[in-house]
Amino acid sequence: METLNDFILKYYNKPQVEKYKPQIGRYSASSIYNIQKGYLNVNNYFDKKPIDMRGVKNIFRGCALEDMLQKVFISEGVKLDMRPEDPNKQIKYELKIGDYILVVKPDFIFKDKDFVFETKAPNKINYDISDWNKDQCECEYQATGKDVYLVKINIYADNDLPLFILIKYKHSDRRWEKIKGILDKFDKQLKNNNKK
Repeated sequence: METLNDFILKYYNKPQVEKYKPQIGRYSASSIYNIQKGYLNVNNYFDKKPIDMRGVKNIFRGCALEDMLQKVFISEGVKLDMRPEDPNKQIKYELKIGDYILVVKPDFIFKDKDFVFETKAPNKINYDISDWNKDQCECEYQATGKDVYLVKINIYADNDLPLFILIKYKHSDRRWEKIKGILDKFDKQLKNNNKK
C-alpha cells in the first residue's frame, strides 16, 4: 500500500506541464543565483531533478505558510493584487532584456501600497538577506518599481524572535547590472549549446 509520504513525493515529482518546463530565452528570477554559482548550467538546464523528502518539506512548508498569510490578509480586507481569473495565482512580470525574458513573481503585491513582500521560511532565522535572496529582490524591484521587503516567517518555537521578520531590501544598480550580465552570458551559451 502506498504511504502518505510516498504519495506526497509522487505529487511533487509528477511530470511538468509543458508551459512550466524550462525554455530557452525565458528565465526565472529565482534561478539567477543558481546560474551564477554554476548549479544550473547549459548542460543541466532542461533536466528535471527529482525532489527528495527534504526538498518536499521545504516546498510544502513555504507554500503552506504563504497560503495561510494570504488567507489572513484577505480576511482582514487587505487588498492584494492577484490575477482576477484565479485569485490564488501570483502576478507575473515579464521583463524583456535583450533577446530574452526575465520572469519575476513577487509573493505579495498590495494594490494600495508602495511595497511588495517576498516571503521565505528558512531553516535558520537571522536578520540578513542572503545573496540568493538579494538577486530575487532586485529583480522584483526592477519589475514593480516598489520597495521590496523580504519577510522571513519564523515558525520555530525554540526562539524568542517574532513570527515575521521584515527586512527592507536596498536596491542596487550594480547588482542589477551584474544580474543582466549573468543572464546575457547564460542565454548566449544556452542558445549556442542547443544549435548543435
